[in-house]
Amino acid sequence: MNYSISNNAEYGEYVTGPEVINEQSRAAMRNALRRIQDGEYAKMFISEGATNYPAMTARRRNNAAHPIEQVGEKTACDDAVDDRPGGDQRAVPRSDAQRPAAHSGW
Repeated sequence: MNYSISNNAEYGEYVTGPEVINEQSRAAMRNALRRIQDGEYAKMFISEGATNYPAMTARRRNNAAHPIEQVGEKTACDDAVDDRPGGDQRAVPRSDAQRPAAHSGW
């Protein structure tokens, strides 16, 4: 499978991979799979949805407030491309006045 990734990614796999993928992470993945298989995850998700997703909404708000997300949004808007049919495929710099409050999803 490594033939399809960059040398940098492959090197990272060898050097960092064992620190990240270890018995602790494998146990966490097994636990996540168990919750999916036994229906616990579905019950949690349905319960969250029944109350209008309060925990997920709070996490979204916290994630959006993180500095990396704010930089990412600014960068995405600065490098926006009009990908609508017939749109300008070049990067379109935008002034702050033109910048959407959130990604418009065109």
